[in-house]
Amino acid sequence: MDGTGGLFGPLVAALPDRVRVSIMRYPVDVSLNWDELLELVQASVPTGEPYHVVAESFSGPIAIRFAAADPSGLQSLVLCASFCRN
Repeated sequence: MDGTGGLFGPLVAALPDRVRVSIMRYPVDVSLNWDELLELVQASVPTGEPYHVVAESFSGPIAIRFAAADPSGLQSLVLCASFCRN
């Protein structure tokens, strides 16, 4: 999660084919608050299977809130060049 997915291009290219990657992008045509962005994250994660979340920059606080709710299937949370609060 970084809102654009641009940062993760080289990482995704280096991963083995068996690793499925889904990059979540935030809408650019509407302003959303923290709660609305969290709802987007909650709706975008896989169901019925384990997954990991990597959050960059602005997405860090949203991902932390997401992980704090102990969602089913979440195996790990990785923060990359991010922050917990402003």
